[in-house]
Amino acid sequence: MAITFPRSDVLQSGIISPDGWQFKLTYRQETSRQARGVTLVKDLGTPLFGMSATTRPLYPAEALSFEAVLESLDGGVHAFYATDLRAPYPIAHLDGAFTDDAVISSIGINNKSLALSGLDSGFKISRGDYLSFAVPGWRSLHQAMETVTADGAGISPSFEVRPHLFPGTEPGLAVRLKHARTSMMIMADTISKQQVDTRRTVISFQAVQCPPA
Repeated sequence: MAITFPRSDVLQSGIISPDGWQFKLTYRQETSRQARGVTLVKDLGTPLFGMSATTRPLYPAEALSFEAVLESLDGGVHAFYATDLRAPYPIAHLDGAFTDDAVISSIGINNKSLALSGLDSGFKISRGDYLSFAVPGWRSLHQAMETVTADGAGISPSFEVRPHLFPGTEPGLAVRLKHARTSMMIMADTISKQQVDTRRTVISFQAVQCPPA
């Protein structure tokens, strides 16, 4: 049976340890300092989410199986779905008891803000919540920079997100708030396997978002 990519089983429940977990935006910027001391910052591209993960100590069968999952990605050739394991649901709705049927209703002219419709009445989007949606070629992930509350019709005010919106983002796209996820690729030579005792192995790796060329 052929393996389907992006894989959805890399961040397996119960395998990834909270110790050493990182999930953050990585800015692609160049800085220079003028003679009078002013620092200039130049963006070289849209920031991308990156992650670092470490497993709990795994016994041989489990370790070998997970190693094979990682190796099936052929380094950075194939993608997998990643999510911030700290935030499976929005902050104000940690029980996940809400309909996940939101769509983008409008996009700000600044290309870094949007409004949603199709939310539950009074639904709260908190600063720090994640949302994702499919744009051509991949699934983009964004984080809310403001807290807003939907009205009785389930429409939110406009709110800013980071990173800025990618090409192909448009009204009508379905938005995922539960387990918001994105496509990532393993960073070259970051898979590490370390024996912690006579039987158990800890595996660590790093990854970064992989928007289409």
